[in-house]
Amino acid sequence: HAETFHGIIIHSRMARAFWREPFSGGGTPPDCYSNDMMTGVGDPGGDCESCPMNEFGSDPNKETQAKACSESRLLFVLLPDDNSGVRLMPIVLKVPPASLRNSKKFLLNLATNVKAKMWGVVTEFSLSKERNAKGMDYAEIHFKPLKVLAPEVMEGFQKHRKSLMPMLDRAAEAMLREGDDTVPDTEPI
Repeated sequence: HAETFHGIIIHSRMARAFWREPFSGGGTPPDCYSNDMMTGVGDPGGDCESCPMNEFGSDPNKETQAKACSESRLLFVLLPDDNSGVRLMPIVLKVPPASLRNSKKFLLNLATNVKAKMWGVVTEFSLSKERNAKGMDYAEIHFKPLKVLAPEVMEGFQKHRKSLMPMLDRAAEAMLREGDDTVPDTEPI
């Protein structure tokens, strides 16, 4: 049974984060992170492309081919409100490594087949329970375009998006730097 919700994606940002110690609970800042997927800040820091933590199989805490430096996609999503509109402030959906391929395929499909920007489509997000080769269960996120918005509505979301971009980028950087999955300095939704 899949859990679903829908909303409008107004921003997408890829990121990397590396922790030397195994996960022991949320809120621990990463030893190294990258806001641009190219340059790591912290230890080891430097060029992400040549970093040994960015190689498949480098995670000593997993018996898989996982990278020690994990990649994720941060999606800023406007959810519906109670008045048939959307809330003005987005939630952040952190897409984990296991769902990155799904998010990339979805965004590529929007651009090539649907011919719409991510903020010009109402997207359905659903979770399914999957099992890896080691028998461990995990949740996978699936994305589906539900409705292409009218051009004037899409233009309104583009303007709203543009006004929020500086705050969204600062929030994404703070989330990475602090190892937190919440967006700081925003009003509750």
